[in-house]
Amino acid sequence: MGERGLEMAAMERERGAGEAAFRVLFEHGSDPAVVLERGAVVDANPLALRALAYARGELVGLSTRALFVEPEALAELRAALDEHGLVRARALALRRGDGARLDALVTAARLAEAPARWIVIVRPRVAVEPQAPAGAGLLEAIIENTSAVIYVKDLEGRVLLVNRRYETALGLRRADVIGGTDYDFFPREIAEQHRQHDLEVLAVGASREWEEHAPHDDGVHTYISVKFPIVDAAGRAYAVGGISTDITERKRAEASLRESEARTRELFDQTQTALAETEAYARRLAALNELGECVNLAERELEVFTLTAALLPWIVEADAVRFSLRAADTTTFEVFVVDERAHGRRAAPEIERAAAAAWLATLGVDAGAPRIIDELRGSPREGDPALAGMRSMITAPMTTLGEIIGSIEVARLQPGAYAVRDANLLMHVAAFLAANVENKRRTLELRKASEAAEMARAAAVERSAELARTLESLRATQQQLVESEKMAALGGLVAGVAHEINTPIGVGVTGASLLEQRTRELAERFDAGALKRKHLRAYLETAVQTSAVILANLQRAGALIQSFKQVAVDQSSQERRRFAVVEYLENLLLSLRPELRRHPVTVEISGDAELTLVNDPGALAQVVTNLVMNSLTHAFVGDASGAIGIRVDPAPDGIELEVRDDGRGIAGEHLAKIFDPFFTTQRGRGGSGLGLHVVYNLVTQRMRGTIRCESAPGAGARFSLSLPHTPA
Repeated sequence: MGERGLEMAAMERERGAGEAAFRVLFEHGSDPAVVLERGAVVDANPLALRALAYARGELVGLSTRALFVEPEALAELRAALDEHGLVRARALALRRGDGARLDALVTAARLAEAPARWIVIVRPRVAVEPQAPAGAGLLEAIIENTSAVIYVKDLEGRVLLVNRRYETALGLRRADVIGGTDYDFFPREIAEQHRQHDLEVLAVGASREWEEHAPHDDGVHTYISVKFPIVDAAGRAYAVGGISTDITERKRAEASLRESEARTRELFDQTQTALAETEAYARRLAALNELGECVNLAERELEVFTLTAALLPWIVEADAVRFSLRAADTTTFEVFVVDERAHGRRAAPEIERAAAAAWLATLGVDAGAPRIIDELRGSPREGDPALAGMRSMITAPMTTLGEIIGSIEVARLQPGAYAVRDANLLMHVAAFLAANVENKRRTLELRKASEAAEMARAAAVERSAELARTLESLRATQQQLVESEKMAALGGLVAGVAHEINTPIGVGVTGASLLEQRTRELAERFDAGALKRKHLRAYLETAVQTSAVILANLQRAGALIQSFKQVAVDQSSQERRRFAVVEYLENLLLSLRPELRRHPVTVEISGDAELTLVNDPGALAQVVTNLVMNSLTHAFVGDASGAIGIRVDPAPDGIELEVRDDGRGIAGEHLAKIFDPFFTTQRGRGGSGLGLHVVYNLVTQRMRGTIRCESAPGAGARFSLSLPHTPA
């Protein structure tokens, strides 16, 4: 347990990992460590017993006055510890069990949960005292025969002195090195690193330590280099000295150890990979939601395509993007090309025209499915000038009401770059874009119809029918946008639960690694015939404690996964079932915990835990999620703190659900419009205007209930929902 180990131990205690996790860090640390309390030793790890030459029974209970040689220095250490909580590298002398003096560098820290108890890390200091002064000859003998590489350079980086080890280690003759610089016999990258370190030593006027590299016959070796300024009698630096120790073998041993540990962590790594893929998919869904917000603000079709091309690399990685759109005469397609290969510098759109039938045949798609081409070379699309240099692509149709009105093509420089999931995401983009383009076209037609109605009232009946068709199309588009909002909410749920599961699985893997190590040690002692009762007792204690840690954390991870599974299934299945309302909402808050931690806002659930509903739990989950996120976005500005309360009460024919906050409230002129689609006071700052509209539709249509809102500026907001036991 080094200085970093002290900090890790404190974090484990604060996270509630328990005594077993703390013992893992204490017993298997890299430095001798003892625990002191009220002037006596209460615990010590094996390295400390060996360094201090004590048996455990002799050291535990020993007073600090008997252990530390200088009481004054010990008192200063305690005073510094009281002031700072952590003291690093304090020089102290200790008395070993054999009576010898041990000079050491001591690092100490107090435990947060037991202030009277403190941990001490003991690093022995090795001092070499010459037997008799021997002048310059002795110094030269030490320099020439040490196993470390020693050198001196002037202010310009020219080598003034090297020792014998420098020649043998680096394969360079002293005569060839003296007077040259690192740039003369090392690769430029390595020489630049050495020179920067030399200049930093001269700038700060004190010694520094780095990890440096140097080429050898068998490859590049790693050194720990201590560099220091050499000054004259006036205190001016005139050279830089260095002492470098080869740690390549240690690095290789560490790499071998890491490979061994990697085998035991394979299951954990697979879990992490799955979680990372889930989080990446959630981010792509969030980008799809952002695309919806941006495209809604565009006024012209070309703007729509430009905005879509800018965000497509976040959703489906692309080096080139092309759009086609059916022209007004229905017999041709207009093609808009946006090239992303020039590091974001978009070429001017090239506008082409092609016969509709010929263009659809070229695309090779139908109204329901995308097409993936893994290798463009040798395919009919190879000669397409817009795809010059591309190797793989996806083509997805833009359809509305069963008719292809256009297409999106994305291409990559690499062959085989796209999978089915990429094609599915592009289909989402194509469907949304088709609805948006059709919506803008219909909106334009509506505007023209209104103008024509003012000019010719005689055509009002015919225009009214066209307006009805347009409104029906707008409702279909609105429903598509609502479904996009649901997918974004589910993506946030996935990312939040993935973050929550990381901690218990990490602690479980650490405990499993310890248990495997102790089991191997016990087996080795058994095979060697050296197994004793104390070894078996110690193993059983560790096994019981570590097993409890593993079980507790895996149960916690299992509960999180089960909660996430139920909420996710509910949000996607839309099936009605009986469920306990309060318990279901408490599980839902687990998925919202990562977002809630970012705000100084508390959320409390109260009510009768026995109340049940036969309704759509997924719809209820989305309603409560949207209401809580709406409060975080609008009610609490900046870092404002506050509280959100959720209460469930019985009603004659169902339940009453109340979600309230003590935030800044809603202005009177906005209160009547909060459930309207696309109404938001946060346009351009993350608000889509669909959250409360989705809530209203879910409550009134899916769950057959009612919802109302009461609010005033500065008085918070209260949403009251009446939900039937069993919807008709």
